[in-house]
Amino acid sequence: MPHPDMSGDIHEQLEPLISPPSSPAPTGAIGSGSDRFSPSPVQGHAGSVPGSVGRRPYHPDKQDPMYSRLKYYRSLPTRRPSLMNPPVHVLPEELLVPTPLPVLIKAVSPNSSIAVIFSIANLMLGSSLLVVPWAFDQAGVVGGTVLIFSIGLLCYYTSRLIIVHGDGYNDFAEMCTDFVGAWAGYVAISASLIVLVGAVITYHTLMSSLVYQVVNALIGKSTSWLWNHYTPPILIAVVMLPLSILKQLGILVKISSVGILFVLYTIAFVLASAGSRTQDSHAQLVPFPEDCGQGTCIAMFHDGWGKFASLLPVSFFVHNAILPIVHNQGNPATSLRDHAAAFVIVGLSYQSVGFLPTLAQASLSMPLTQNYLSMFDDSDVFAFTTRIAVLWQLVTVYPLLLGIVRQQFFGVIVGKSWPGRIWVALLNIFVLTMACLVAMFFSKPGSVLSFTGAVCGSTYVVILPILVHLSALRRERLLSKASLIFHIVMIVVGVSCFAAGPFL
Repeated sequence: MPHPDMSGDIHEQLEPLISPPSSPAPTGAIGSGSDRFSPSPVQGHAGSVPGSVGRRPYHPDKQDPMYSRLKYYRSLPTRRPSLMNPPVHVLPEELLVPTPLPVLIKAVSPNSSIAVIFSIANLMLGSSLLVVPWAFDQAGVVGGTVLIFSIGLLCYYTSRLIIVHGDGYNDFAEMCTDFVGAWAGYVAISASLIVLVGAVITYHTLMSSLVYQVVNALIGKSTSWLWNHYTPPILIAVVMLPLSILKQLGILVKISSVGILFVLYTIAFVLASAGSRTQDSHAQLVPFPEDCGQGTCIAMFHDGWGKFASLLPVSFFVHNAILPIVHNQGNPATSLRDHAAAFVIVGLSYQSVGFLPTLAQASLSMPLTQNYLSMFDDSDVFAFTTRIAVLWQLVTVYPLLLGIVRQQFFGVIVGKSWPGRIWVALLNIFVLTMACLVAMFFSKPGSVLSFTGAVCGSTYVVILPILVHLSALRRERLLSKASLIFHIVMIVVGVSCFAAGPFL
C-alpha cells in the first residue's frame, strides 16, 4: 500500500516544473472536461532553479509523449502513485506494430507513411484471408462486393473515430473508461479477448490442415493411428505451449515482421490459381442461383450473405491496435490519410481474393471450401510453397496472440501481465486445449470467424466507438439531434446485421 504522503511530496516537487506560477494547474481525472488541456510547463536547462529568470513556457504537441506525461502528472493529487505506470492491460508497442517489409527498412523509416500503412494492412490481412473466397461466394459477386464496401466503410469510420478522440490515450479500453464508464472499458477488453481467442482457434485449425497437407506431400498419403486428421492439432498444441510461456517475445516479434511478405505471396497464389481455373468466359449472370437455367451461371446474390457480413468485422478489425500505430507515426498530420490508404488496400485485396475464386468456382462447378488451400492437391507445387509460407507466418504469430491474451487477461484479473510461469502455463493450456478440440471436431475456420465477428462487430466495431464519439461531442457541446439519430441508427443496423449473420 503506498505511503499516504507520497503523492503530495511528488506533486510539490513537480508543480514548479509543470505549471507557470501565474496559472496553477487544474486537477482532475485524465480525459475529464477540465483536463483536456494544452500543458504549459516551464522549460529550462538541466539543473535550472524553479522560478529563475529566463524560463519560457513549453507547449508540447499533442503527439509528443511529453504531452501525455505532463497531463498525467497534473492529476497526481487525485491518483495513487502506483499508477505512475500505464495500465497493465495496455499492450506493449512492440507487440502491435510489426515493422513491415524489412527489405525496405534501410530506405524507408519505420515511422514513415509507408511503414504505417503496411502495419495497419498487415494487422487486418491475417487469419481471414484464406476464408474470404468461401465467404464471398456465400454472398454472391454483387452481394459480396456491396458487403466489402459497406462494412469496410463502417469499420473505417469507427476506427477513425478512435484516432480522432485518442490523443493522450494508450489504448481504446482506456478511452472507453474515460468517455463512457468503467463498464465500457471492461467490455472493450472482453471483446478484444474474444477476438484474440477466436483468432487463436482459427490459426490452430488452419495450421492443422496445412501441417497435414504438407506432411502428406512429403511422405505420401497414409492413415494410421499415429498419423491422421487428429494428429496435427495435438502436435501443434505440444509445439506451441513452450513458445507461449516465454516471458519475452522479442525474437518472435522480429521474425513475424516479415509476415506481410507471406500475405502478399498468398494473395498472389489465390489470384493466379483462380485466374488459371476460370475456363468459361461466357458464364451467365443471374440474380439468384435458382434463376440459372442451362449452362454456367454466376449468381449476383446468395442467401448465405450473413456469414460474410459477420466475418468482415474480423477481417477489417484493427481497432484494438490503431492507437499504438498512429502514436508511433513520424508525421502525425498524415495519420488519418495513412489509415484511409490502408483500408483501401485491404478492401481491394479482399475484393480480389473473393471475386476471382467465385468466378473460377462457377466455371468449374466446384464448391469453395472454408480453407481455400484445401482445394488443391498435395502434389501442387505452387500450393505446397504457399502452405509453407502461410504456415511460417502462423507459427510466428500464434505465440504472439497467446502473449497478448495473457497480457490482457492477467492485467485485468490480477493487475499484472506476468503472474508467474505456472499461471501463464495454465491459461495457455486451457486456450490451446479449446483450440485443439475445435480443430479436431469442428474444422471450419470460416464459421469460427463468423461467430467471433458477431461479437466483435457488435461491441468493439460499432457500439463502443460510437458511444465514445457521442460522449466526446456531448462534452464539447457539439452533439446535435441529427447526429444522435444517425449514430443510433448505425448501431441498430450494424448490431442486427452482425449478430444475426452467423444464423442466416
